[in-house]
Amino acid sequence: MSNRNVYLSPRERIVALSLSRALAQVRLDAGESDLTSITAAMQTLLTAHPDVSVDYVSIADPDSLVELKTSKPRLVALIAARVGKTRLIDNRVLLANYPNTFVIGMPP
Repeated sequence: MSNRNVYLSPRERIVALSLSRALAQVRLDAGESDLTSITAAMQTLLTAHPDVSVDYVSIADPDSLVELKTSKPRLVALIAARVGKTRLIDNRVLLANYPNTFVIGMPP
């Protein structure tokens, strides 16, 4: 369990799972190469829960963390959001898989 999760109530821990669900959304959108659409889908999933306040959702270069507009072979999906008074962050490395699909994994 993350250090920050100890500040969450049992109910807030369940709500906090929406961050990992939003990151998993990237996998569900396999084949989608429009990064704006992917981040919008992640944002929609997060904001569907009234107890989640999103700070940011981004897909970036995994080395520089500069937000990307177009796909690259390696990406990282990033989320920062508040659940209750606790700020949570999560990320997932993504590998572009031919043709234009994303799989969750570690960089080669």
